[in-house]
Amino acid sequence: MADPTQTAAVKALSDLSKARLTLFVNGQSAQAPMTVLGLQSVDKAAGTYTASKADQNRLWRATGAVTINLAAAATLTAGWVLWAKADGGAITVTPNGSELINGASSLSIPVGSSAMILCTGTGFQAVVFASATGGNFSGPASSVANNIITFADTTGKLGKDSGVAVSSVVTGPASATSGNLPSFNGTGGKILQDSGVAIANLSALAGIGTAVAGDVIYASGAGVWARLGKGTARQAFLMNAAATLPQWTTIPFTQIFESAQQTITSGGSLTLAHGLGVKPKLYLNYLQCVTAEANYSIGDEILVTAANSSNGVVVVPDATNLNVRFGSNGSPMLTNNKSTGAGATLTNANWKLVVRAWA
Repeated sequence: MADPTQTAAVKALSDLSKARLTLFVNGQSAQAPMTVLGLQSVDKAAGTYTASKADQNRLWRATGAVTINLAAAATLTAGWVLWAKADGGAITVTPNGSELINGASSLSIPVGSSAMILCTGTGFQAVVFASATGGNFSGPASSVANNIITFADTTGKLGKDSGVAVSSVVTGPASATSGNLPSFNGTGGKILQDSGVAIANLSALAGIGTAVAGDVIYASGAGVWARLGKGTARQAFLMNAAATLPQWTTIPFTQIFESAQQTITSGGSLTLAHGLGVKPKLYLNYLQCVTAEANYSIGDEILVTAANSSNGVVVVPDATNLNVRFGSNGSPMLTNNKSTGAGATLTNANWKLVVRAWA
């Protein structure tokens, strides 16, 4: 024979589900049904709550995401009823231990729906009522005309104005070849067409591998592409000697060093760090006039061309420094008069040495 307690509980569930209470079906306030059933409404904010014997015939209205943990069915006893309404957040109902509700370990009540939860003494049965408005979908309070609507959350029941107008949506052709790439049809940027180019035709790009910033993609053959890894600092992109493929080439004289003005001391020396990292390939000495002499004006610059017979200046470069040695004569700097061309012996104090080097 059937358990009379469970039979009574199921009958009560059937009778109550047939009532289709206005309170739960259309979401409107219905004082009469609440009075008839003696329901006491309790609002529940987002959180986790335990339903006890004292919650018999109460209405829990969830204003946020709520989890309801049910006390043991034996504690609640057969005929115990809890009403739940997801009015702002979904509800998850979880029985105690291994007990089941509607044959499952939990029950989900989506936003906008309600449920009557009935204890059978050993488990739980529930009837879920969907909103009578249909679809359980609600939109924003206002929107821009002709804008596209998108989902506002993950429930699939709340919409929002996407901010994207229907007129801005890209449209495609009536038909296209599968695997072909699209291209713009016109200059409006909103109409696409079948480009006639198959993705498979791009397989020639497979040879480029994984490119990084600075790499160069080039044609290594008819319809075949290759990648040249980025070069190093001060390299230039040039054709190789066979004029068949590009390559990186280190170009000379891409670095320059210029010393500050140096004091000229007869027989003295200077060690000037050039910072080029390598021994310079070209270096030149210049005299800059700081006090007018031999018809040269302040700021004039002349090239020092030779050193001999204890006159002039020599420079010995290495990978780190420019090693300078002045002639030992009292006035080792000789040149020609700027205006007459006659030989002129320059006064050390009237001139400064500047050395420039290139690598």
